[in-house]
Amino acid sequence: MEAGIALGISICALIISIIVPIFEYLWNKKMNERNLSSEYFKALFSDIIYVELPKAREYVHFNGEIITGTDKLEEVMRLLRQKLIYFKKSNPDFYNCLIEEIQNFENHLVTKSGKADNSAFASFYNEVDEKIEKIYTYINSMYLGRKIK
Repeated sequence: MEAGIALGISICALIISIIVPIFEYLWNKKMNERNLSSEYFKALFSDIIYVELPKAREYVHFNGEIITGTDKLEEVMRLLRQKLIYFKKSNPDFYNCLIEEIQNFENHLVTKSGKADNSAFASFYNEVDEKIEKIYTYINSMYLGRKIK
């Protein structure tokens, strides 16, 4: 009886000693991939997120009649689109979602700029902020390893 219990405990210990290193290997592999991916994100997007996009947003101007300065934002969106090419094959879901959001933003910039009144400019400016925030959210979600909704 005691020999059977000892044998059962030995078999359980053997199984656990085999499963734990496999689990640890898979976990470490996943973490290394995530760390490597975060380095790509830093290299590709940090200048756009922290420098280019905020600077381009400052150029949007309303002189009382016309909304101007959206060309700088359009230029930054083109740059962002170029930098996303890497993800076209490596992460198509992220690529497609962000490209769609960039396209929506570019369409907004093109269709809404031009002649406007004060309330139209305020609405335009708020929508620009919302669209920029959405792009930031997509990039940050992928940087943190979360799924895009």
